[in-house]
Amino acid sequence: MKRVLVIGVAFVAQLVISQAANSETVSFDDPTTHWAGWDSSAYQDSKDVLGKPQITGGTYEVSNNMLSSFSISNDPSWEHGIGWGTFKAGDLFINVKSSADDHIWDYIVRTFDKSAAGDYALYDISSLNASDQRFLYGPNTNSGPGFGQIGPYITAYERHNQPVAIADELLKGLPSLGTVFFSGLTNDPFNASYTFNTPLLVGDSWSYSWTLTCGNDVVQSPVPEPASIVLLGAGLLGLAGYGIRRKNRKA
Repeated sequence: MKRVLVIGVAFVAQLVISQAANSETVSFDDPTTHWAGWDSSAYQDSKDVLGKPQITGGTYEVSNNMLSSFSISNDPSWEHGIGWGTFKAGDLFINVKSSADDHIWDYIVRTFDKSAAGDYALYDISSLNASDQRFLYGPNTNSGPGFGQIGPYITAYERHNQPVAIADELLKGLPSLGTVFFSGLTNDPFNASYTFNTPLLVGDSWSYSWTLTCGNDVVQSPVPEPASIVLLGAGLLGLAGYGIRRKNRKA
């Protein structure tokens, strides 16, 4: 029995080590209809996309819990002779979760109202206590078309009450942590990417959110915790031990 337990513990440990050490590119889809915790109207909140373009998902690359790149993909069938050229990006939001109910955004890449390729500032905004829950901040300063503000957030041009960026005045006293290269919004291919000049430590559990300034379609999702692999391994190990004990009692 001891041998089985030792083998099981070694197996679980190997899973943890391999998960932490390996570099991987992970694909994600777009399951979000709007920024969770925020609303604007029943009509808008029931729509994944208001107009064009449609985000289909993207990829991110992590190594040893360090985020090195993040990309967004768009539906390639959307052409209409316009492309991304008439659109501008919001900020890329990253939440490094310290607990299951942590809704505080920790970092942004400042690409708000930008469409050109270049290096853009990375900020630690954890001191702003910028939650992704709208009810903490009250009503929008602008209920019609155009940018508004709710608490620390600039809100979308068209999808009202949807966050797209952190307000300018709140960033003035925050030092930049470095820069991230943004590919810009281009017609071909229909996507955008962020490459961290210095990889960002995001740990085992983090989440992201990104949209265009119009709030037309948001991509937002938590990243699964590798700890779930440990729980699975521990559960299987416990079942194995229980089975061995029952067998020994019957013998």
